[in-house]
Amino acid sequence: MTEILVKPGACKFETKIKATIKDKKTREMDVEIESECKDVKKLSRSLKNINSLEVLDSNFIDNEIYKKADKYLEHVTCPIPCAILKAIEAEAGLALKKDVRIEFKK
Repeated sequence: MTEILVKPGACKFETKIKATIKDKKTREMDVEIESECKDVKKLSRSLKNINSLEVLDSNFIDNEIYKKADKYLEHVTCPIPCAILKAIEAEAGLALKKDVRIEFKK
């Protein structure tokens, strides 16, 4: 299991993402999300049986995660879709588990 904590900023809806590989051969995964955001909760319910190789090999416009984000999320700069993909990538063994940051300079 790979777990990520997202602190998205102004909305203050901290979100926990868990990606769990179900089948090592096909790298099929389930993604579970805990969040107080109503839109992220809707997105979470749609993320079962994700083909990790498919979502990681697609472009932005055809990506299943971004398509579902477009359907359920109102805020286009929400960092959750990217974080979901990072969790999937790490759980599939295709990336190191390294933190990602966006920081505003003061």
